Amino acid sequence: MTIAFDLTNPNTPTATLKIALSGLDTVLALKREIAVPLAAVTQLQCSPPEAAEWFHSGLRVGTHLPGVVSKGTWWGTHGKMFYFFHKVPATAAEADATVASRVLGITLDPAAAPAGVEVPFIRLVLEVPEGSTAAEWKNKIDEAKAQH
Repeated sequence: MTIAFDLTNPNTPTATLKIALSGLDTVLALKREIAVPLAAVTQLQCSPPEAAEWFHSGLRVGTHLPGVVSKGTWWGTHGKMFYFFHKVPATAAEADATVASRVLGITLDPAAAPAGVEVPFIRLVLEVPEGSTAAEWKNKIDEAKAQH
């Protein structure tokens, strides 16, 4: 899995989180890059409930193997969501601190975005880049939002 996060213009009202996929993941998710204005981020959640769910309802474009992997765009009753993660272990025996903390949920409000800036999704559930944790990225995004 190849995913990269990048915070651009972190100290300004135009601060953006850029998520880049590469390799086979671009095919599985049918997406190469997502840019999200930090002004539209309303909630950040480590280990969101979607990561433990077996099935995601709604229309989708991408790859979903129930209980194994979810990568792509889903259209649900509340709007468009993007999932990019492998199943998080459901039992305490399977889980350890590093595995359980690898998924970050980001809730977005398009109305909070700066004028003229498109918010592509209402919810992102993403596996964070290897070598980092969801808590680290939550803190980085919170800090970048607080500075503008």
